[in-house]
Amino acid sequence: NCKAAQPLSALGTEEKKTADSQPKTETAAAPARNRLPRQRQTLTTSSQVGNTELYLHAGKYDDETLGEIFLKIGSSGSTLEGFANALGAITSIALQYGVPIEVIIAKMLNTSFGTAGMTDDPELRMSSSVLDYVARRLALDFLDTNTRTAMGVTTTQERIAQVNAAEGSSQPAPREAVEEVDAIAS
Repeated sequence: NCKAAQPLSALGTEEKKTADSQPKTETAAAPARNRLPRQRQTLTTSSQVGNTELYLHAGKYDDETLGEIFLKIGSSGSTLEGFANALGAITSIALQYGVPIEVIIAKMLNTSFGTAGMTDDPELRMSSSVLDYVARRLALDFLDTNTRTAMGVTTTQERIAQVNAAEGSSQPAPREAVEEVDAIAS
């Protein structure tokens, strides 16, 4: 605070005093991150989408809700592997900050790029991308039937039941019909 700078510093204190004299408004609390416990249950699914091997690790809270995902893609060092690692980290943080799983799944569903095609998952025979497969697998594992159906994600049994209902048959599909659908899909 030399004499040459004193007029400038005095102006700053006046502005500060007027800002402090105004009433303060309530601000919303910052979102809190709900981390998973050190030891937790994990659901691991291995699958193949097109010619890409995929491992999906889904960590759960004690109440069985999803809290994190890790994706391991078979092609080490590839762009797809880097994308999968980043997707898992971002999704995990979003889940831990309270973003509903339905919102995340809805954003990933029906994405179409690169690795796509047949899968070796008996419930999800086709996928338009690795991201689409992950969304559908998470929906089957963590969402209730009504929510999944509204999103267009159904199991093989549910699709067969829908076909039977459309044809007017109220009986469940015979085991042979399920095996036939699986054989055609593979």
